[in-house]
Amino acid sequence: MNSVKAPVFRMSKRQAVFELLIADLFWGAAFVAVPFAQKSWDSAQISLIRFFIPVVIGGTMGFFFRKWRLSREEIRMGLAPGFFFAAVIYLQTMGLEYTTPSRSGFITVLYVIFVPLLETYLHKKKLPVLFWISIVGALAGMGFLLNLNWSEWNRGDTLTFACALFAAWHIYQVGLLGKRFKTPFLFNLSQCFWAALFLFPFALMSHKPMIPTVFRADALIGLSLITFGATMIAFSLQVRVQAFLSASMSSILFLFEAPFAMLFSWFLLGESISGNQLLGAALILVSCAIAIITHR
Repeated sequence: MNSVKAPVFRMSKRQAVFELLIADLFWGAAFVAVPFAQKSWDSAQISLIRFFIPVVIGGTMGFFFRKWRLSREEIRMGLAPGFFFAAVIYLQTMGLEYTTPSRSGFITVLYVIFVPLLETYLHKKKLPVLFWISIVGALAGMGFLLNLNWSEWNRGDTLTFACALFAAWHIYQVGLLGKRFKTPFLFNLSQCFWAALFLFPFALMSHKPMIPTVFRADALIGLSLITFGATMIAFSLQVRVQAFLSASMSSILFLFEAPFAMLFSWFLLGESISGNQLLGAALILVSCAIAIITHR
C-alpha cells in the first residue's frame, strides 16, 4: 500500500477564511448558473458532467506529471466523501423539482447544526456557547434572507433534509481525510471520480441526450461555471482550507454562499432584494464573525 503524505503548506486563519470566501463566491454564482445549464441538460446529467470533466482533466495531468497522479490509497480514501458528495448534489437537485429554492436553501444549511453535533459526539468535543449562538443567528439570518413560507412540508423538503444530512457527513469527511492527500486538488479529483461513478446510472436514465442537438451559449457558460468554478476550484479550496479550519468553523463560513447567490441573482437576473433579505444577509455576516472570533 502506498503511503500518503500530509500537505506541507501552511496558512494563517485569515488566509483560510479568505480562500473559503472565494469558494463561497463560486458556489453562490452556481445558483444562478444551474437554471441556464438546465436549458440543455437535466439535473442528473449536470451532476455527472460537473464531476466527470474534472476527472478527465485530472487524469490527463496525472498521465504527464507524476505529482498530479493519484495513488491507490488516495483513490480508496475518496470513496466515502465521493459517495456523500454525489448524494448531496443529486438530492438537492431532485428536491428542487418539488419545493422552492428558498425552502431548499434553508433546509440544506441545517448542516451547520449537524456538523458540530457530529464533532461533539464523535470526538467528545465541546464548543463555546457563543459558537452555538452564532449558529442560531446564522439560521435566523437564512430565514430572513430566503423569505421562508413553511405552510406545507412536501417530498422535496424531505429530499433536501436528507441532502443536509449527507452534506454534514461530507464536510466531516473532508476535514478528516483531505489533509492526508498530497494536494487538495488530488482529494477533489478522487471524490469527483467516485461521485461520477455513483451518478452515471442516473444520467443514463435521462430523457435528454448527453450531447444536445443544439448548443446554447448560455447553457454552456452555466455548465462551465458549475464545473470549473463551483466544482474544480471551489471544492479544492474547501479541502485546502479544512486542513487548517475545523469542520464546524468551515460549515459556518459556507453560509456566505447565500448572500453571494442573492447578489448574483440581483445583478444577473434582475431579482429585487427586500429589506428582510438585507437583514438576513447582515445576520449571517455578524454570526460568521462571532464564530470566527470564538472558535480558536
